[in-house]
Amino acid sequence: MAINILVIDDDRKMAERLMRGLQRADKENVLGEIQVDDSVIKLETVENYDISHFETTFDIALIDYQLSSSFTGILVSAWIALYLQNPPKYDQYSKYREYLRKATDFSCAYCTISESESPGATFNIDHFRPQKEFPSLEASCENLRYTCPRCNSYKRSRWIQRTAGCIRDCKTCTTHVCKENIPRFIDTLKELPSEHIFLNEDDMLCAYSGSNPANYTIKYLRLNRAQLVKLRHTRRFMDSWLDDLLKKRELAANRLSELEMQKQDFLSKETSCNESKTDLHADMLKTMYEMVTTLAEQTVLMINEEIHKLNILMEKHSGSDEE
Repeated sequence: MAINILVIDDDRKMAERLMRGLQRADKENVLGEIQVDDSVIKLETVENYDISHFETTFDIALIDYQLSSSFTGILVSAWIALYLQNPPKYDQYSKYREYLRKATDFSCAYCTISESESPGATFNIDHFRPQKEFPSLEASCENLRYTCPRCNSYKRSRWIQRTAGCIRDCKTCTTHVCKENIPRFIDTLKELPSEHIFLNEDDMLCAYSGSNPANYTIKYLRLNRAQLVKLRHTRRFMDSWLDDLLKKRELAANRLSELEMQKQDFLSKETSCNESKTDLHADMLKTMYEMVTTLAEQTVLMINEEIHKLNILMEKHSGSDEE
């Protein structure tokens, strides 16, 4: 069954580019229709958003602040949502490894670094709620996270302490969802990291004022370690590079279209105006149009080639290091 996605974002081009990246990663062909709606701008409009005017039934809706969340990353968060709708059932958590790899697009569920961006590293399966605190969740898929070795070692069996101000007893909690504003890890499957964390201009993750979960998560997972900041720099550079190329291609394509129209207009008028111009003059103008049009075509082709190369580079930075 195909998964249909609705993206609500006023930056249509950015949203469409991110969705193309998601489609490239769709090796299992589970994606169905993807639509981008750029008519919504204000948050209060989003809250009253009416999805009924679409003929398509959407399984997932992604809003602009989710797309800009560099904490989870669009591919990671989207793939988690896609795959964890109908997880398999295993009696041992280790058997979920391949499933979790695909569910997170071969990336760490905490810091988003991919296998390809950390070659040679052996990724692990982490129990979001530690086994010693929640033995009944040892083989529960919703409690498992595919993580890079560094995040896994930093998190270890750290968990909420009663002294931190939690009003519940985690061992007897049946909801397995904690949204208390206490020092704890953000659960990216149950809440939006972008409600707690934002990315500043220096590619450092920062906590919104008063968010104890954000401060705790950033501190103990060391989400601003040098490796990740450099990675965000690289990702931002490639995103900006691609945006620039797409804008240049649009301008070049528009210019080519204009030249084609001018050329056709000239050719259609050439015969009727031929008596006022010499054949040599007409031939010179025709040759000029052909040269300029050819140059514009070559420009579009060169930009397309650069976009193709950059897409390959971006794909090499994502996914499995076994491919």
